[in-house]
Amino acid sequence: MEVKMKSRYSIYPAYKDSGMEWLGKIPEQWTLLKIGHAFQFIGSGTTPPSDQSEWYEGNIPWVTTSELREEIILDTEKKVTSEALKKFSALKIFPIGSLLIAMYGATIGRTAILGIEACTNQACCVLANSKVIDKKYVFYWLQAFREVIISQSFGGGQPNINQGNVKALRISCPIDLFEQRAIVIFLDRETVRIDALITKYQRLIELLEEKRTSLISQAVTRGLDESMPMKKTGIPWLPLIPAHWKIIRNKNLLQEIDERSINGDEELLSVSHITGVTPRSEKEVNMFMAESTIGYKLCRPDDVIINTMWAWMGALGVSKYAGIVSPSYNVYRLKNKKSVFPQFLDYFYRTRAYIVEINRYSKGIWSSRLRLYPDEFLNMWSLLPPYDEQIKIVSFIRQQTDRTWIFSNKVHAIVEKLREYRTTIISSVVTGKIDVSK
Repeated sequence: MEVKMKSRYSIYPAYKDSGMEWLGKIPEQWTLLKIGHAFQFIGSGTTPPSDQSEWYEGNIPWVTTSELREEIILDTEKKVTSEALKKFSALKIFPIGSLLIAMYGATIGRTAILGIEACTNQACCVLANSKVIDKKYVFYWLQAFREVIISQSFGGGQPNINQGNVKALRISCPIDLFEQRAIVIFLDRETVRIDALITKYQRLIELLEEKRTSLISQAVTRGLDESMPMKKTGIPWLPLIPAHWKIIRNKNLLQEIDERSINGDEELLSVSHITGVTPRSEKEVNMFMAESTIGYKLCRPDDVIINTMWAWMGALGVSKYAGIVSPSYNVYRLKNKKSVFPQFLDYFYRTRAYIVEINRYSKGIWSSRLRLYPDEFLNMWSLLPPYDEQIKIVSFIRQQTDRTWIFSNKVHAIVEKLREYRTTIISSVVTGKIDVSK
């Protein structure tokens, strides 16, 4: 999908150097305004003690940076009491229309506009009351130059900026407020159109994933022939299976292996080496790795590997390689490879119903503390079609899901192009590369 600017957009008659390399040239009649001079109020809020729930039992909206998503805020997850406002002097109610920007951590540079009166935590910088610049214009400008804002951050593990950084930002803009508002009207219209397309394609991706999940579940629990006679299992989450399939306890299928590395020289397997495990972040990839790999567990190809700490999130699969894994994983080996095609188990164990069953067998007080211990896993049930049928099922799933992945990847590419176009058009407009004010 093309993301080039439409040729109907004109440019300004003359340009001048902005004096900032990252900004480049701006229209000759435009100016640069410091945020610190443009807004009459710049401040932030605070966080009442989180372990004292009485401060959060009120009806006054309280914004955290996780709620800054380039949108208008109409509600908040948490509400504080009027007593909290009296107790904590830094806690203030900001007016509707205030512009918020995140100053800390992973959300640094994210923005939002208050559609309600609300207070905030200390990580939100609040900009309010300006007679020289339209807040929605600044809202778009900050989106265009989020990377510039992040580049001014400081700190070690988590990047931070402060109110001084925000006040020092110089914004390129038309002097005339009417021209600023004309630009805002254009960007409102264009971003709504683009966002609607992105939402449409994201829904298509979700439907494709639902189709893939349903196809796998159907194949590994009901087989490929719908005309096959069925039998009852007596198991609530798996009531009917093909009559000629077996249902077997994991302890009769697998055995736990606890072989340890002596010198740590073996290849350290990351989640990408285990089918079925997809890292959601760099942190998740490395969170169970230590500086020394001595004592890590040895595994072979086709071993079933389950992360005891994250099994309820689906961190399980069949190893594709020999190597070592963190002690936080349990390793199970097939007792008889002649009767089991490992990839069949891989698909079966990752069905939604089986993950729910794993969750039920896991022990712990809260979901974030659940652990799947070997005794519990080995007491669970597995399905076992005839070996040849397992191979046919795996082959069918791969053929079908490959087609789904190809199409899904194309849709993902379209979404990325739309996001690029959204960013490009906002940047081009708020720097005056194109003139949309007429």
